[in-house]
Amino acid sequence: MPEQNGGDGHRRGSDSVTLHQLRFPKGRLFGRDDEEKALREMYLRVKNVAAGGGEERTRGGTAKDMALVTGSTGTGKTALVESLRSRVKTDYFVSGKFNLMKRMTPYAAIVDALTALARELREEDAHRRGILRERLGPEATEVIARCVPAMKDVLMEEEGKEGDKKKKLAARRQSQKPGSTESRNQFNFAFRSLLRGICDVNGKALVLFIDDLQWADAASLELIEVLVTDKENTSLLFIGSYRQNEVSDAHPLAARLREIERSGAVDITRVSIGNLELDVINDYLSEVLNMELPRTKPLAETTFHKTHGNIFFVNQFLKMLAEGGLLNYSFGLLEWSWDLERINEMVVTDNVADLMLERLRRIPVDERQVLSVSSCLGASFDLAVVVLVVDFLHELLAQDASTTHEVKKALSFISLTAENIEPSIDKDLSNGLLELAFLFREDAYRFCHDQIQQAAFALIPAESRNVFQYVVGRALVDKLTSEQLADVLFGAVDLLNSGVEDYMSSTEDNSEELFQLAQLNLSAGKKALEISAFRQSAAYLKTSIDLMQSACGGEEAAWTQQHDYCIEAFQARADSLYCVGEIDASHEICTQILERASTEARMAALSTMVTGFASQNRFVESFDTGFRAMSELGESIPRHPGKATIVLELLQTKRFMKKYPLERIRSLPAMNDPSRETLMKILTGLIVHAQLEYPNLLPLIAFRLLRWSCMYGLSSSSPAAFATYALIVSSGLGDLKGGYEYAMLAMDLVEKSSDKSAYCFTATIASITRQTQEPCRSVIKNDLFSYQVGMEQGTVFDAMVALSKMLVTETHAGRPLFIVESDMSKYVPHFKEYAQMHCHTRILPCWQFVLTLTDGTASSDGDYSNSSVLTGEVMNEEDYLDQMKEFPGQVALTLVYKQVLLYLLGDMDEAAKLSDKTHGFTEKYGKALFFGIRYTFFNGLTACVMLQQRKGSKRKWQKRKKASLKKMVAWKKKGNVNVSHMLALLQAEDYSLQKKMDVKTARSKYDAAISMAARAGFANDSALANERAGACCSSKGDSYWAGVYLSRAHKCWAEYGALAICGRLAARYPEYITDDVKKTSLRAYELAMARVHKSSLTRSQTKGTVFRDATERWASLKTSNIGGSRRRSDGSHDHASSLGSDQGYSRTLSSGLESLPEKK
Repeated sequence: MPEQNGGDGHRRGSDSVTLHQLRFPKGRLFGRDDEEKALREMYLRVKNVAAGGGEERTRGGTAKDMALVTGSTGTGKTALVESLRSRVKTDYFVSGKFNLMKRMTPYAAIVDALTALARELREEDAHRRGILRERLGPEATEVIARCVPAMKDVLMEEEGKEGDKKKKLAARRQSQKPGSTESRNQFNFAFRSLLRGICDVNGKALVLFIDDLQWADAASLELIEVLVTDKENTSLLFIGSYRQNEVSDAHPLAARLREIERSGAVDITRVSIGNLELDVINDYLSEVLNMELPRTKPLAETTFHKTHGNIFFVNQFLKMLAEGGLLNYSFGLLEWSWDLERINEMVVTDNVADLMLERLRRIPVDERQVLSVSSCLGASFDLAVVVLVVDFLHELLAQDASTTHEVKKALSFISLTAENIEPSIDKDLSNGLLELAFLFREDAYRFCHDQIQQAAFALIPAESRNVFQYVVGRALVDKLTSEQLADVLFGAVDLLNSGVEDYMSSTEDNSEELFQLAQLNLSAGKKALEISAFRQSAAYLKTSIDLMQSACGGEEAAWTQQHDYCIEAFQARADSLYCVGEIDASHEICTQILERASTEARMAALSTMVTGFASQNRFVESFDTGFRAMSELGESIPRHPGKATIVLELLQTKRFMKKYPLERIRSLPAMNDPSRETLMKILTGLIVHAQLEYPNLLPLIAFRLLRWSCMYGLSSSSPAAFATYALIVSSGLGDLKGGYEYAMLAMDLVEKSSDKSAYCFTATIASITRQTQEPCRSVIKNDLFSYQVGMEQGTVFDAMVALSKMLVTETHAGRPLFIVESDMSKYVPHFKEYAQMHCHTRILPCWQFVLTLTDGTASSDGDYSNSSVLTGEVMNEEDYLDQMKEFPGQVALTLVYKQVLLYLLGDMDEAAKLSDKTHGFTEKYGKALFFGIRYTFFNGLTACVMLQQRKGSKRKWQKRKKASLKKMVAWKKKGNVNVSHMLALLQAEDYSLQKKMDVKTARSKYDAAISMAARAGFANDSALANERAGACCSSKGDSYWAGVYLSRAHKCWAEYGALAICGRLAARYPEYITDDVKKTSLRAYELAMARVHKSSLTRSQTKGTVFRDATERWASLKTSNIGGSRRRSDGSHDHASSLGSDQGYSRTLSSGLESLPEKK
């Protein structure tokens, strides 16, 4: 256990502490029992969860802990947290510390902590490292390695084993654009995945301690929020410490902590520590001096009076007494003695910093100067680097011609020589000013406390301080190898920037040096941009531009003399400003590029402007800029096309595509025109926004992208163009087979491409078309994979659309509802977490649909009223529909869910009323959606029931039944593999309406539907077919077969998890759903749940919770005799605050193509 003061540290050698030296206790803390206990209990909770023994999260709850240790400087915050390290024996404990002197260095403390973690991982099983490597993938590995080089050895295989993979990765990196929201999302996701993977693969908890958060940079604070709010990583315990007196409400740390609290993802425990009481100080002195409490009490009182109980102050005060001869060890008495009268007479400052300065001034000059030089290098430093800097200083002093008198004067206070450095460091070690830092290498050291570092820096004469920092920075740049400099680039550039003004004012011809410094700032800015430290990047790049203009003699001169440099620096700064939300400033810089640059550079600037406008929902300006980009290359598209224009463009595109069969397209060369490739990316991005603002533009953009891909070569945007065209062909023209071929072409192209940034977008659009020709189960897997790739690539919007589509599809494709509900509980919170409220809002009716069906406590004969069938745990139907009034597509979708739910729950009259309201849904909103097929199916079933019950207009229901059958027959003929069983059930229902219906023939038709649904994996439709067959037999008086079908339906619904339907059947058909039938269904339900529970290790950890919840539902279903009152919410959450594209990508693709003739 570390000592409380953090002031003596580790010594070199065991014989360096002698009898007459103060022995600060390293085995215990004083006066911190409650605080130690709080941290220990948090760690044990996290450890228990990591080992699989903790309580799993349920919806709305959390098992994550986070601790914040606060207090003034010197109160022992670091020592308190470090005391936990000795208890973390089988898990990971790593720490990092932010430094006042290196506030511009992005992620400094996090990098230090992860570097230490990399050291531990290298010592562990190679097989587990391989699993972690595979789990992260090459792209995430590269992102992590760029920021934490030490992780490279852990996550990357040896040279030679992955040559091809590295070449592909290099090509992929070149095609990715730093300085975008996608790159930031990719960065955050990579580090989340890293910590998740380390904990999961090794089955260990991870304690991540970050010290001095008050000095954290903005990028670090954002990354910390990303890591601690990761609900999927419950094995992480984050502990942060900061000086509360230095953090106001307006401080960036305070603002970030409020965001973390609002997320609801963590329980924050605040541990506040202050100065120690007198009795505790006496206990401490008794331990330090090895004397009885009464003997030390007088000294304790004096010490407490002069230090106020601040433990760091206490330790420094005792050392100052010992060094000043006021506290001595008597070898005759073998005990310590002190001159209390003289101690009381001492004038001791109340300021710890002043005390440290006074103490450092008393030590020998070499020991003092080595601390001053080292203080410029940060909280930790290497011996070799200190030697290098001191040698460089003496070289400058020895140069008569090139070093000015002013510079020499600024450096003249340094008398330290290289040969005295190591002995001086040893002395500083023994005096408790430095300690060994094993994080990097053997000859690494660190200051025992930041107050010591700051005091050492303050010892540099004020008039020399800036020039001295510049010279130290120049030493690093001139003397380190390129690889070494890359590791300390930010620190070196910060030192140079701190003193550049004073240094340059003392030199004459400095244009060359200004130019070099401008280049260094450009390198630092680009590096910060690559690791998503956008604020630092913008600052470095501004300094770079200012320095270059000074070197050249003005802005215009810089553009003339250093044109390429200006393009690079200005574009990078525009991207940085865009990423921190300073859109107007970013556009101002882009405007300067547009005025002076070539076409290729102008296209890059226009791309930044398009995304900037779109980020502020300024879609008119975004499209104006996109059209300007087209005009740069002599292209144009009608701004407000009508349907006639769309049809003409489609016909031209179809005629054009006849010259390019699929195999020819697959062999097309890559596009080699950077400007056109940028234009392709601009327009691909506008496709998403066209859905909302200019739906008729969407097909025209897709047609142009398609034709340009064939004419000029394939780009990273080409697969998305072919996928969009596939959707138009299948949904707009009704050519399912042709659309499917283009969808598969799009997938082939995107899978072969080294750039996966468009993968999720392409795969999600292609998935809609593929769903017409492939089983739904395989499409669900593809959507999940698309979501995962989208998150890895940072394309969060596309990833969430893919996830939303997956959840909707699996809800209606027969997947057991307890699995669907588990997936909803796991994934729907992601929509809010990533601020994708359009997806969150759209999925709520689907989620409530599932929850209503799985609610085993509901009554079957009237408790479900028409006004509340979609009211429950996640939404209030009435409020939701009121909020959606401005979004007719979402209202229509919600009413369709309600209609289907009412049908399944047996309220046919209300389902029929809603059928009138939703009539035409497929043509208007769901033309390309699988859900549109489901609507057509249930609309036909509703019509059949109304005809059976002879309710309403017979002509109306006959017409709707025939329309549904006609659509189903057409879809089947066109190759849709998911409609055959639905068509069979509709045909069976239609046959049951005939006057001369034969029960045996009807049974055979229902049996065919049952068998086809089961083979296709639609457990819900198989159960429904059994139910409808039983209802048919019951209406014809065939009790035997009615009992067979209805008991089988009850069992199938139970296996599916639709407990509400089980309750309805038991109440509606008590003569058939006997206690024996219920027992059989219960057994089937339990077996189905057991199968899911058994596979829970390979699925979400929430499966165990779902298993328990579902079992409880069945138990309540039994005890309530299929009755009881149903849970309802009193109101709804504000789910409509931000709505996106009513029906995702496909809704507006159809809207502009309604007049197109279907393929005959």
